[in-house]
Amino acid sequence: MSISWEPPTSPNDSGFVVIFADFDPDDADNDTAGELVCLECLIEAGDEQLGRGLDLARCHGRVDYDPRHGEWFVPEDRSA
Repeated sequence: MSISWEPPTSPNDSGFVVIFADFDPDDADNDTAGELVCLECLIEAGDEQLGRGLDLARCHGRVDYDPRHGEWFVPEDRSA
């Protein structure tokens, strides 16, 4: 999972983009449907780990989740 955040551009924009593991934006043949979800709905359906990721993304701009280690990290291209 990867979460990014940029300042919202409108009152209906949370600024967050959440990409789940089954989506590959670099794969032109990937037919995984995109879906707009309100932030409150995402938080309600998520867990503590998702909430932590949203908080960290707001601080760092982007974070990725490593399921093997069970933790969020800031990608190298964002930590510079």
